[in-house]
Amino acid sequence: GVVPISTNVGELSNYISIKKENGILVENLDNVEDLAMLFVKELEVFVKNRALLKNFSNNAFNTIKQLSDECDFDEAYKRELSVMPK
Repeated sequence: GVVPISTNVGELSNYISIKKENGILVENLDNVEDLAMLFVKELEVFVKNRALLKNFSNNAFNTIKQLSDECDFDEAYKRELSVMPK
């Protein structure tokens, strides 16, 4: 499975967080090298702790499953794309 690791942009914090154990949001830094190191640090945690990876992965899957059960993903995605500036 996969675990989302992202900068905290938009509405992501409503869906993924360490507290929910379904993903990691890192600080959005201007320095690309420092930002990359934050991602590496988080990846290293999962490499060293496979049980934690499995737990976060299962929780991430369940979060997406719950969200997809609550709405028609295709319609929501199309709606989001239609409001994006061109």
